[in-house]
Amino acid sequence: REQQTLLVHFESSGSPLFPLTIRSAGQFKRLNELRNASHAAFTGILLLVACCSGLLSLWLRDLAYLSYAGYGLLVLLSFGVTTGFLHFALPTPLAVFLSREIVFLNGLLIIAALEFALFFLRFGVENRRVYRRAQYFALFVFVGALALIPTPEHL
Repeated sequence: REQQTLLVHFESSGSPLFPLTIRSAGQFKRLNELRNASHAAFTGILLLVACCSGLLSLWLRDLAYLSYAGYGLLVLLSFGVTTGFLHFALPTPLAVFLSREIVFLNGLLIIAALEFALFFLRFGVENRRVYRRAQYFALFVFVGALALIPTPEHL
């Protein structure tokens, strides 16, 4: 075996401790294929769930399914931002905006999860007080997420 020197430079605002594994070209290609296949399967499942929930909301006239479809799409957007695949699916300015504003996107995700829970558990009909408080909390999260848009993520 011949000796090789590798120069590696990392810039990260995250944790300074992370594992470094050196793989052969074949191992790296296989790892990428498996990763891409798992990401594609997860994305396909999220799209299927969102589409089915959207169709059910139209068919049954139930807002719980519509809120779940919105939740599924927001999870898909958040997953795309995290993995970097969002740049392949959306126009570049929108993908850059969502990548830069991940806190706002996560705020919308919280609101969608809350709305789904409220509609699924029928709090709007059975317990108006809990429903009103949850709506105020959703408004608080939305205003907070909007207020955080101009601030940099790495503070």
